[in-house]
Amino acid sequence: MRVEFYLEALDLWEAVEEDYEVPPLPDNPAMEEYAGDKRIQSMQVLNLMKEFELQKMKEYETIKGYSDKLLCITNKIRLLGTNFVDSRIVEKIMVTVPERYKASITSLENAQEQRRIMSQDHTIEGALLVKSQETGTSKRKKLQEDPARKQ
Repeated sequence: MRVEFYLEALDLWEAVEEDYEVPPLPDNPAMEEYAGDKRIQSMQVLNLMKEFELQKMKEYETIKGYSDKLLCITNKIRLLGTNFVDSRIVEKIMVTVPERYKASITSLENAQEQRRIMSQDHTIEGALLVKSQETGTSKRKKLQEDPARKQ
């Protein structure tokens, strides 16, 4: 009811009540030309790439805020059809973070390396365990097959 009064006050209720057909917007050739021009798109990509490269993390800025800013720029680049790899974003963050984050990054890298080494060790230990079990099983089979060896 409130909507009806509001639209009536704006002299628009007749359009709702009478199934008034709204004509579509005319094509805008300037917008089509702007959106479709490869040269303009490539200039936009170049400007965004330059903006990405010039970004520096400020002392008061958080990692989250800085990474969000970088992701916003890279998403614009990707929307224009240019491939932008995630590793480049990570590299940019790692290079431009202030000194106060360096110790945290180093400890995270060390922990990751340690987990990787431990998982490799477990894989090797597991392979050796399986091999020793296979060897034990094959010895038992041979003993069962050859009764002369039992003694």
